[in-house]
Amino acid sequence: SPFVLLMINSAAFHFDRRLGIRQTWGNAKEFNERFNSKHIWKVIFIVGRTGNAATDARVKQEAMIYGDLLVMGKKEHHKSLTEKTLLGMFWANQICPAKFYYKGDDDVWVNKWRLLDYLFKISATSSFDPANCWIGLVSAGSSAPVRHKGSKYYVSYRDFAGTRFPRFCSGFSYVMARETASKLIQSIPFHHKITSIDDVYIGLLASSSKVLPVHNPRF
Repeated sequence: SPFVLLMINSAAFHFDRRLGIRQTWGNAKEFNERFNSKHIWKVIFIVGRTGNAATDARVKQEAMIYGDLLVMGKKEHHKSLTEKTLLGMFWANQICPAKFYYKGDDDVWVNKWRLLDYLFKISATSSFDPANCWIGLVSAGSSAPVRHKGSKYYVSYRDFAGTRFPRFCSGFSYVMARETASKLIQSIPFHHKITSIDDVYIGLLASSSKVLPVHNPRF
C-alpha cells in the first residue's frame, strides 16, 4: 500500500493529459530513489467508455501498457463524475488502502514534493485525526442548489431537499485520510446520489459522517 494514492478523474479521450502526468508529477521514480521504496506515490486514472470502438480500443491498449487505468463500465458524461469519484474511493478502500487518498482532475498540476512533505508533516503531528481528515479548497460560505432543470448542475428536491449544501472541498483537488474515506463510504446508503456535482455529493457524505472539510490555501 502506498503512502499516497492519487485517483485522477480523466475523460477517456484525454490521452495526452494522462501521458503528461505520467511523465511529470505522476512519475514516482524520484520518490522510489529518495526513500528507497516503491510504496510512496501511486497514480491511477479513472475513465469511462465512449461508445467509439477506436477510442475504447485505444484506452484498452493504454491500460495494458501502463497498468494505471480503472475503466468504468458507464459511458463518459459530465454526470459520470460522481460515479468515477465513488469508484476511486471504493477501489482505494478495498484494493489499495493507502494512508492518504488524493482525488483530482486531469487538468490539475500537482507539486508532488510539497504535497508529500505536507502529508508527512500533518500525519506526524499529535493532533492528526485520520478519521476526520479532509483537506482542500473550501468556499467561504455554503452554496445553494440549482433547481433549473436545464442546468448541468441541476439538483432535484428528491436528491437534496435543503436550501444550502454543507460546506465541501472543491472536487478538482483534495486529500483525505484512509479512515475518513472509509467513513464516507459507509454513509453512501443513506443518501440519494447527486450525479451532477460530485464534490457536493461527497460533502453530503462527509456531513452525515461528522467529517468537517478543512481549507488549505495550497489547494
